[in-house]
Amino acid sequence: MKNKTILIILIILSILGLLTSLYLTNLHFNKVDSICDFNQKFSCTDVSRSAYAKIFGVPVAMLGVIAYLGYLFVPAMLLKKFNFKRIHSSLSELLITKYYFLFALFGLFFSLYLTYLELATIHVICPLCLVSQTLVIMILFYGYLYFDRIKRANINKD
Repeated sequence: MKNKTILIILIILSILGLLTSLYLTNLHFNKVDSICDFNQKFSCTDVSRSAYAKIFGVPVAMLGVIAYLGYLFVPAMLLKKFNFKRIHSSLSELLITKYYFLFALFGLFFSLYLTYLELATIHVICPLCLVSQTLVIMILFYGYLYFDRIKRANINKD
């Protein structure tokens, strides 16, 4: 698989995550029933209306929007061959992809924490939250794959 293909996959996954988070943000603010309300145990509406749907007053779904914008921005810039050194001389493609991977890793742990809250505290599962979690896992995988390739290319360069 080419590096360009990996970046395109990351962009597609990020757009899907962004759309999922935008839908959940809309659900949070507009208080409408969700398309993913299947029963009392699987309901996006119940989770989005729970006491755990906000952190410091910010809807968790909106944090997802912000995260997915970050997940989208980096591979889009890498695909366009943006020179990050124009921002700061220490920013290399290797460093950017390393931080991208770490950001995705943080996203996974945060997502797992939210799933734990759904299971242990709210006792309701949000199916779209699980979709988002799956997307983060895939972003983490492809993000690491890209980082590893850039790291190997830099080692071979020296």
